[in-house]
Amino acid sequence: MASRFQDTRWTLVLAAAGDSSRGRQALGELCEQYWSPLFAFGRARGLSPEDAQDATQGFFEQLIARGDLALADPARGRFRAFLLVAFKHFMANERDRARTLKRGGGQRFVPLDALDRPLEPAHHETPEALYEREWARTLVARAVGRLSEEAGAEGAPLVKHLAAIMTGDGSDVPMKALAGTVQTSEGAVRVALHRMRQKLRRRILDEIAQTVAPGEDVEDELRHVLASLA
Repeated sequence: MASRFQDTRWTLVLAAAGDSSRGRQALGELCEQYWSPLFAFGRARGLSPEDAQDATQGFFEQLIARGDLALADPARGRFRAFLLVAFKHFMANERDRARTLKRGGGQRFVPLDALDRPLEPAHHETPEALYEREWARTLVARAVGRLSEEAGAEGAPLVKHLAAIMTGDGSDVPMKALAGTVQTSEGAVRVALHRMRQKLRRRILDEIAQTVAPGEDVEDELRHVLASLA
C-alpha cells in the first residue's frame, strides 16, 4: 500500500497547520500517529489511564483550536521532539483534569489498541524514553501494516513473526514451528524470512524518510528506532 501522502511528514505538519480539507486530513493522521506515544508519556508521568487519555485528547484539541502546529519548524529539530515539549507545557498548564474542555468539534483520535496494551516504563526507563519507544513502535506498526497487505495471507505469518521479535511482543518461534505454520520446509522458511526481513527494513526506512527533513540521515534515525525498541 502506498503512503497516504507522498510528501514528508513535515509537509503534513505544515499542511495540518492550514485551514483546508487537506490540512484537516493531515492533522487527523498526525494525531493518530502520535496519540499513543503521548498517552504513554502521560502514564509514565503518573497519570491514570483515564487522565492520560483526557490529557492527550485535550492536547490535540488545543493544537486544533490554537493552530500551534504553525510553530513547528524542521530547522529546529524532529517533529516528535517539538510535540513532546508542547505536551509537557500543556500538562503543566492543565493540572485540573476535571475542567478540561472538549474542543475541536468533538473529534477523537484515540487508537483503541493503545488502551489495551501495557504502556508502562521498563526498569529505570524515563517517561521520555517510553515516549520514544512508543513512537518507534507506532512507526514500525505502520511499516508492518503496509508489508502485511503486500505479503497477503501466505506471507502474513512471517511478517507477524518478524514484527513480534522487533517490538518485543513475542518470542523467537522455532523454525520448525514457523515452517509448519506456512506449510513449507525449514530451509525455505529461513530464505523467506531473510527476504521478508529485507522488505520490512525498506518499509521502515520509507516510514522514517517521512519523519525527517530533507537531507537528514535516514539510516541514523533507523538506528535510533532500533535502539528505542531494544
